[in-house]
Amino acid sequence: MPLLKDKIECATSPDGNSKCWYLNGDPHREDGPAYENTNGDKEWWINGELHREDGPAIERPNGHKEWFEHGLQVNPNIIRKDSICNKTNCKEYSIITKHICSNCKYELEMLIDE
Repeated sequence: MPLLKDKIECATSPDGNSKCWYLNGDPHREDGPAYENTNGDKEWWINGELHREDGPAIERPNGHKEWFEHGLQVNPNIIRKDSICNKTNCKEYSIITKHICSNCKYELEMLIDE
């Protein structure tokens, strides 16, 4: 079955074990994983690139997880995002990492200079 341009379509494997959503022939889904397998594998894709901003882009049933943004693997302890600095209300691209204060155990977001 040919894929239609600019329309998201779901294809199921012949054995029925997996589903993949496509946009213009590339794996793509914005409201969940673009690839799902009955064994529990899940992968989040946007425009043919592994991508997920709110969690791992690859999840395996054995607990293995991998984080990707725009096709590039990223460190899950460093969250890259456009953010508003709470102190200055400036809008800048920042690298933010989670840090637990050793004194009071409060979780802090710390800006890191690139």
